[in-house]
Amino acid sequence: MVDKVVFNLILFLVPAAVLLLVCVSFQILFRKIRNKNDAQKEYPLLLFLWYLIFQIETASHVSDFSRIGDPIKDEISKDLELAKIIQQKMLPEVLPKVKGIELSAKLIPAKQVAGDFYDCFLLRDKTLAINIGDVSGKGVPAALLASSAKYIFRFPPSLYIRPSKLMEMANKIVFMNGGGLFVSDCFATLDLSRKQLFYVNAGHPPLIHYRRKSDDYNFLPTNGALLGAAEENIYREESVFLSQGDLLLFYTDGLTEVKMKDRKVLGEEGLSSILKKWKDLPFPELQEKLISEILILYEKEEQTRDDITIVLVRVLE
Repeated sequence: MVDKVVFNLILFLVPAAVLLLVCVSFQILFRKIRNKNDAQKEYPLLLFLWYLIFQIETASHVSDFSRIGDPIKDEISKDLELAKIIQQKMLPEVLPKVKGIELSAKLIPAKQVAGDFYDCFLLRDKTLAINIGDVSGKGVPAALLASSAKYIFRFPPSLYIRPSKLMEMANKIVFMNGGGLFVSDCFATLDLSRKQLFYVNAGHPPLIHYRRKSDDYNFLPTNGALLGAAEENIYREESVFLSQGDLLLFYTDGLTEVKMKDRKVLGEEGLSSILKKWKDLPFPELQEKLISEILILYEKEEQTRDDITIVLVRVLE
């Protein structure tokens, strides 16, 4: 009993002490950073602080698991229970409410836990950030990596750093901590005043952009390697302007790798055709129709399905 108390105390105090150090460092750093050029100069220090945040986040998840009661541990394996806790913390409790923008998101794990993740949050009053990813493994390692990696994009210096540089930081941390796992990721920021989307894609399926004016689709392609594949990966930022009525679909490959009767995969073209059929529905209904059709395809072909994750964005005005 005493050992358990000491163990829990250590798990609490060590991350707390490191977090205090990081907070003080951030405060000092913020006094120096006034623009994007300043942020670039402080790149090494920012990367180090993010690495500490990664470790704190991982330790906090382990600490949470240590508080699970014995009855649960007897019923469910420790690995699965830990992964569930991590995954629950990984997803946003509510999506941000943004004037002129409609948002919807959903994750359906293939098993008890998923390697997929998504996030939506406001970087500033006029900038919406969207992140979606897929870890190459399953269970605790994948859940820990996905949960911790997503926080790289959430910390205050993100205000001053381009998405391409954030992706390079994420790549270095995944490379150092991934344990042989890789992550496909797409991170985007939407300038709400100009309706301009900036995005960086690290080995993730291309975004689908439905353009209302021309009633057609554009695939915003992958332009970078998987996170963790190499330490010095370089990522390029792309941008596109959105108009009233436009739709964006962020998704993981569980929606496109389902096979049809001819054994060909549905692919991006097939997914965009389904999206076009239901594009005028309100988001909650559109989301359910889209996912429902994919699940029916998996069931008909008796396939073992992958995790399914989508994030939908519509420009209302």
